[in-house]
Parts: sequence; structure tokens; C-alpha cells
Amino acid sequence: MALVPGKQNKLKQKQTLTFRTTILPATIKAGYLNCKVRPYIPSPLRCFKCQRFGHSKTSCRSTTTNCARCSESGHEDASCTNPELCYNCKGNHSAYSKNCPKWTEEKQIQSVRVLQRKSYQEARTVIEARTPASNSALYSSAVKTLTPINSQQPVLAKHKVSGVSSVISPPDGNDQTITVKMSEYLALLEIKKSWEESSSPPAPKKSKRKNNVKTRIMHSI
Repeated sequence: MALVPGKQNKLKQKQTLTFRTTILPATIKAGYLNCKVRPYIPSPLRCFKCQRFGHSKTSCRSTTTNCARCSESGHEDASCTNPELCYNCKGNHSAYSKNCPKWTEEKQIQSVRVLQRKSYQEARTVIEARTPASNSALYSSAVKTLTPINSQQPVLAKHKVSGVSSVISPPDGNDQTITVKMSEYLALLEIKKSWEESSSPPAPKKSKRKNNVKTRIMHSI
């Protein structure tokens, strides 16, 4: 870059520098310019052979080469005309797209690795602890298995207790309905009855004082 005297010169290109120290300086002098220094966060390392993140092509253990455009094996992405399909997240984009959520996650791992001075595996553990995906996946799968109930149609449940058939039907309107077994319902009634009997105060005993008074009066007469 040529510096022109008398004009405001700005560095339009970012330069990557390596320092022989573990602590980066805040600024450096480039001629008469004072340039700010910030940590360099590299892009995620993606294998050009299997398209996975975390290793390079030279250290890849895969026996097949996957296309970076359509994720299929047997050809390169340069001559591929198939629809885009990400190998890592199965989205409608190529494996090298920066819109891939997996690429964003790997970029965050690189940021933690550089800024907190951790290894790749330690940085991955930190990111996975911040954004756990297992709970949301379990919740979504559980929601899909729920069977919707039509509120307009009554739900009838028949149960036989001691040879007697009982029917439980929900009330009309928008009230929420909870369906329980008749045996459990009767058991709850028994518990409620015993609780009321035990919690209710005992009946007051009739006093025999009046009778004794009457008896004494009669004897005196």
C-alpha cells in the first residue's frame, strides 16, 4: 500500500500478523499510523473430502469423497448440477455456505478457542453447554406423538366397578376436562370421606347435670 503525503490514508485491507508473545498489544505502529490490534478468529476448518468440520483433507479417515454441493459421493462440486443439499445440517444450501447453522456453531467454537485460550474439544464443550439441542428435540418429538382431541365431540369412558357400569362424560362448554378411571375416582372419594370424618370436630356430649338436678328435686319432695 502506498501512503500519499497530505491525504488521509486508511488501511482498507485487514492484515494478519503473528507475534512472539501470548499477550497481544493494543496497537502497533505502521510508519506514522497507529493501527489497532484484535485477535484473529479463523474460519471453521472443513474437510474438502468428507465435508465434515473439525479436520482437514489430509487427516480425513473417510474412504469416500462427498460433493460439497449435493452431498452425494462419486463426483466433485465443480461439475455438479444437482440441487443443493448440505451434508452437515441437510439444509437447502451447499456445505460451504455461511448460512449453515453448523457453520455458525463452528465459528462460535473458534471464537471461544481463541478468546478463552482453550483447545478445540474444550471450546466445543463450552458451546454445546450453552445451546443444548437434546431437550428441544425430545420436546418436539413428544409434541408430535400427542393426539389432538376435538372439543366439540364428547369423550365417553366406560368402566366397570363391582359389576356396575359407569359412564363419565365431559360437561358442555369450553371447560377443560380431565378423564380419570372410575376406580381411582371412587378411591379418591373414600379418601375424602375419611379425611372429613377425621378432621371434623367430635359431637359434643350431652350433659347429665339437668337430669341429676331433676332427680335430686324429686327425692327431696
